[in-house]
Amino acid sequence: MNSQIRISFFFALCAAVVAVGCGDDDDVVEVDGSTDMGGSEEDMGGSEEDMGGSDEDMGPPECANDEALCGSDCVVLETDADHCGACDNACGDTQICFGAECLDECPTDLTDCDGRCLDLNSDEANCGACGFACRGDEECLGGSCGCPMGQVDCAGTCTDTSDDPDNCGACGNACGDAAPLCSLSECSDTCAASRRECGGVCVDSDNDDANCGGCGNVCENGEVCQAGSCDCPAGQELCGGVCVDVMENPDHCGTCDNACADGELCTGGTCGDMCIAGLTQCGLLCIDTDSDEANCGSCGVQCTGGQTCTDGSCECPLGRELCSGACTNTDTDRANCGECGAECADGEFCNDGSCQDTCTDGRVLCDGSCVDTNTDEDNCGSCGRTCGFLQSCTGGDCRL
Repeated sequence: MNSQIRISFFFALCAAVVAVGCGDDDDVVEVDGSTDMGGSEEDMGGSEEDMGGSDEDMGPPECANDEALCGSDCVVLETDADHCGACDNACGDTQICFGAECLDECPTDLTDCDGRCLDLNSDEANCGACGFACRGDEECLGGSCGCPMGQVDCAGTCTDTSDDPDNCGACGNACGDAAPLCSLSECSDTCAASRRECGGVCVDSDNDDANCGGCGNVCENGEVCQAGSCDCPAGQELCGGVCVDVMENPDHCGTCDNACADGELCTGGTCGDMCIAGLTQCGLLCIDTDSDEANCGSCGVQCTGGQTCTDGSCECPLGRELCSGACTNTDTDRANCGECGAECADGEFCNDGSCQDTCTDGRVLCDGSCVDTNTDEDNCGSCGRTCGFLQSCTGGDCRL
């Protein structure tokens, strides 16, 4: 009897299911008072977090070259007071982390700005004083914000008046339709022989990092434009697409991808526990502070304005003087003719350190200055022909 009841109930249930299937698609059948026969979105597939996982499940972040992974955070071991020199190595409440060491005060020539040791002569976010930031197009030169070498401030914007058609030769001097290009500070309908037109601007494609060898060819990852080709600066190699000094880089020590063990330093291209004689430990690097322009004389002291590091001091090249934080040729510079701050009058040129109305002694007028094209590295052989990195101008030819 019980078997018959179960069979009858089974056929009745099947009939109900068929009836539901044949009904209108818009009809909804209630089951136990609920209209949700397939379950909620959460019941069917789970939440977005359940389906794809949270950010924590995606693995640790990828840190930059100068950072280390401490827990789940990327930190700079050279300056992080909570992870100074090593993860979880915290400095005292009144100490500063500099060069991967906990210090009671900043080294000489550096200033404590909110717990960081900075060079106020070169730091663009703290130029001359803590918190005083330069404009985005300015540099910090000797503790004062100013335009990069070769540029002037025109209405609050740094520009090169030798190729700017809106400020050609001088601020506000705009080139017209008949001569729309600015070439070597003069409006023209064509670029000079030493220049190439790129987007309406005459550029030196032999040395222009944004148009190296051709318009729009940008040098990146530390490379510089030399003779129309993007290459790493002297003393560096291209490792993993970035220019590095294999003599001091712990990730590429001696050769690309030869990484030192944790805690080891790369000194002279060899991994070791300490820097070899003649080198100073600056953070995680072994540096020659006699010649390093980013650590000149001591860690963190940077040479700016065209200065180089010579015997631990920032100095201008031979024949240049430091004027307003920039190395200047006072023999030819109209704004600093003969000495810093001595500006020539309108229509005059600086010829051998003297303001004159014509160039003499075989000098040639180039971009408002009287120059010797036999020796001038910015006008070698002809106006605007610039010698490349580490080249000098001899007899009108650029040579290494």
